[in-house]
Amino acid sequence: MGESTCIVLDPTAHFHATGRAWQSCQRACMQALAPMEVAIARGVDEAAEAARDGAMRGFEKIVSVGGAATAHGVLNGVMSLADGHRKALKIGFLSVTRPDPWCRTLDMPRRLEPQLEILRAGNTLPFDVGRIECLDFQGRPLSRYFLNGAAFGIASRLKYEWGAGTGDVFARIGALAGTLFETVSRREPWVRLEGPDEEIYRGPWIAGLIMVGRYYPGLGHVAPDAEPADGLLDLVGTPGPLRISHLAALAGFGYHRGAAHQKRSRREHFRVTGVTAPVYVEADGLALGTLPATFRAVPRALSVMVPKVSVRVIKPRFERLPELKRGGLAAGNLKVGSGR
Repeated sequence: MGESTCIVLDPTAHFHATGRAWQSCQRACMQALAPMEVAIARGVDEAAEAARDGAMRGFEKIVSVGGAATAHGVLNGVMSLADGHRKALKIGFLSVTRPDPWCRTLDMPRRLEPQLEILRAGNTLPFDVGRIECLDFQGRPLSRYFLNGAAFGIASRLKYEWGAGTGDVFARIGALAGTLFETVSRREPWVRLEGPDEEIYRGPWIAGLIMVGRYYPGLGHVAPDAEPADGLLDLVGTPGPLRISHLAALAGFGYHRGAAHQKRSRREHFRVTGVTAPVYVEADGLALGTLPATFRAVPRALSVMVPKVSVRVIKPRFERLPELKRGGLAAGNLKVGSGR
């Protein structure tokens, strides 16, 4: 019998496309991953509770099926476990519609059958996660883990004002218009960005990403050099003042190709303070709160199921081996005898 699997499924993800796709592939999933159980979870909190409950009930694999909110919830539920229990789990990601950002970072295949084969085999590698400590929208301290990356700046504020803000649609449109006017008129917020032992930047700020993986929800391939298992976070920032070349980045197009002046850095942790508040913060594409915030890498926190990595053995090539004389020392400090 194979390892037991708990599927955390959000059927409402991707405008209910995940639920429709699951109806057609659930039989294949049950056959490939048996023994298996499905936990329906809508949103971050339910996904976190379902992942933690599955782990406490003894499931050996926890697999996220849904959008960024599902994966974010599964991560935070698993990270609430004791260190030894968490590292013994195998964490997986299954795309039944379009590939999510983490599946793209892991180079998971697009077709269902190869994905199921990878999850059934259960080959894992240790991966980092990020941790953010900031203020929520009521000014209270908030701590969350993130899987792909976190963002802070005008783009995060626009996302909050439209998706998570209060008021009717006209109030939200008014808030968006006000933020866009401030941006276009070059009244960007100022931030102070610090590394472990130095100030990296102080000045006007448009948008920035602090990445664990290479892909960010809604923006795509923003950090091509990021390595999710190196214990470091990758900063991809767009300082102000606003230029025409920045507009494509704010709209989510061509961010990975870079705006006119991007700031890049790699650190174990970053500290960001809003000199002229508020500066909005999000993680894994979900609005969280405002600056000040601290971003840290948690090295090798998860055992993530990945495609099997082929190992290629390269034999050394020697033009000429050194000649050993009697009484000399060979490799390993083995003395060559005199022959008598």
